[in-house]
Amino acid sequence: MSKLLVSVAGLALAAAASANQPGSVSGAGGAIPDNGAGTFSSSVSAPGAIVITGVSFTGLNHTWVGDLSMTLTGPGAGNSFNFFHRPGQTSATAVGQNGDFLAGNSYSFSDGGAAWNTGATIPSGDYAPIRSPFAPAQSINSFAQLSGATAGTWTLSITDGAALDIGGLTGWTLNYKVVPTPGAAALMGVAGLAGLRRRR
Repeated sequence: MSKLLVSVAGLALAAAASANQPGSVSGAGGAIPDNGAGTFSSSVSAPGAIVITGVSFTGLNHTWVGDLSMTLTGPGAGNSFNFFHRPGQTSATAVGQNGDFLAGNSYSFSDGGAAWNTGATIPSGDYAPIRSPFAPAQSINSFAQLSGATAGTWTLSITDGAALDIGGLTGWTLNYKVVPTPGAAALMGVAGLAGLRRRR
């Protein structure tokens, strides 16, 4: 095998190693305004060529989780996913689930997460997105459908739609995996051809 082919193969292996590697970036927490008095909003900067795999929280706490709606918005028009919306609602104007997020527990949401817990205390876990049947319609219905093609700002927004119960979080993390760029994919293809040529 020539030195050129060895070099190409090495570059391709490096590209393959970086592809589909998990990554994350963390944002600030804060209080969640009660009863529609405002929106908790926190933004992070993330690279392009990624697939969003979910979000995780530090210190998320709130009594009556059915008050809450959470949305992740990325770069570009319409690039938004409401992944948590007032579970337990029996009508569009009803209160939701009477359950509590506890600050000492660990919560995350991902497309492959567990079914939502309907108990009075929400245990630690990685949960699938959960939305009330009365949540507004949306065109993006999974984290994977969000476009991570370009680098830019990702914003977590949380609203509280009912009075009396309050809470907040100390931080959150955007989780993603890196996808091969066209150049990396081409290198891997060339390395494959080189391997075939070597075996002949």
